Amino acid sequence: MEGLCKRESSAKFEVANPVQPYTAESSGQFAPLVTVDCRGLEFINFDPRGVWTCKGAESGTIFPEVPLDEREWTDYDEKKACPVGIMEIESKWVRAP
Repeated sequence: MEGLCKRESSAKFEVANPVQPYTAESSGQFAPLVTVDCRGLEFINFDPRGVWTCKGAESGTIFPEVPLDEREWTDYDEKKACPVGIMEIESKWVRAP
């Protein structure tokens, strides 16, 4: 275990593959979000904490501060007069071919 402490590793976002939006068409399925070049490490989990921006699929309403720290979010879309939300966030890491 001691040798692992001295091992160098790095991760960087691939500029050629920018962050992709998750759309209503992807709902219920896994879809690419980001490509990361990893050297000497392997990601095992995705934590969506922080503030995200969401857009109403039918109304175009922008929700500029969506906190996903609890892995879910609900609000009300005034334009469509209906509740909106994000529930049951799941993720997986896939190695590039």
